[in-house]
Amino acid sequence: MRTVVVLALLALTVASGVVARPHRRHHNAGIEGMKPATEAEIANAVQPGRAWLLDAAVLPQEGEELDFGLHADSNSSSADWVLYKQCGESWSNDELGTAAGVTICDAGCAMSSVAMALKTRGADVNPGTLNSWLRGHGGYVSGDDLVWASVNAFGKIAMYNYYRGYGSFSQANLQGVIAKGWPVVVNVRGGTHWVLVTGFAGGSTFKVNDPGFPSTTYTYGEMGNFVVYH
Repeated sequence: MRTVVVLALLALTVASGVVARPHRRHHNAGIEGMKPATEAEIANAVQPGRAWLLDAAVLPQEGEELDFGLHADSNSSSADWVLYKQCGESWSNDELGTAAGVTICDAGCAMSSVAMALKTRGADVNPGTLNSWLRGHGGYVSGDDLVWASVNAFGKIAMYNYYRGYGSFSQANLQGVIAKGWPVVVNVRGGTHWVLVTGFAGGSTFKVNDPGFPSTTYTYGEMGNFVVYH
């Protein structure tokens, strides 16, 4: 499959396909393409005012299954995932990004999910400290829209791909990358919320760390827009 990658200066009025406006302000967001980013692309993507605008289709060709060395019978993740909550914490009333009047408790589900992945991989962050870091490192555009790949700069996780829509990343592939301990952040609740997938519970059910709700599982059918790190 050919993938055309275009690096572009992102105007604040253009957010679709690049960033995540989470929770009550959700956008389909992230980085599209079939290959991991190069170091040069990452360096450009995390600069203030710049983001990745990738125009190629993210879906595999019909009948194509990506090879992640899958183990579909695996029922757990290799990681002991950290759980962070948006609300009821010391950071909950912090302004999310630079969006006046919007707090982490209000709309910080995507950022909190990424904070869990970073902390699990050894970065010394929580949603409060990550939110502060993102403000100064090109991690937000349009106030509180999260630039997924900005956290590559920590050197703990790296953006692999963004798979847009329901069914865009197969259940078998999701089981495979979770078994490998890869962080995957997914859209649930009709596209209004983001969670971190932490394991496979059997059937079509996956374990999650949900930063905003008490839910501990969602089914594959409830998941769309798969943001895959490694």
